[in-house]
Amino acid sequence: MTDDAATAMTAALARIDGRLAALEARGENDTADAVAKMADALAKIDATLAALQTRGDAPPPEPDWYTVGQAAAKLGKSAYTVREWCRQCRVPCRRAANRKGKPFLIRRADIDQIATEGPAPLRAARGAGTR
Repeated sequence: MTDDAATAMTAALARIDGRLAALEARGENDTADAVAKMADALAKIDATLAALQTRGDAPPPEPDWYTVGQAAAKLGKSAYTVREWCRQCRVPCRRAANRKGKPFLIRRADIDQIATEGPAPLRAARGAGTR
């Protein structure tokens, strides 16, 4: 939740509090229902504000797909290394559509697997080692 939204909610609570105090000061019988309704509204707004403030403290969810740079940071490797793994088909990845300069995307599950098991071994070139 942004600071502007929290400030707006706090200002609204202060205005409602002021109205409640004014109605209670009048002491009229017909305002008792209005005071009760405003008190209920104030309680709902207060609960909503508390929920929004706690939601703002929660970390954002992790993405399902990572760019090469994000994957490299998560794995503690250089972006060059992860990009080369992708080019050599050592890491399951896909080509990113319309992402100039960031051609590969890697799934979170694959990154977790690479972190524990490492990348797949480099495949030998065709005919390598044979005559």
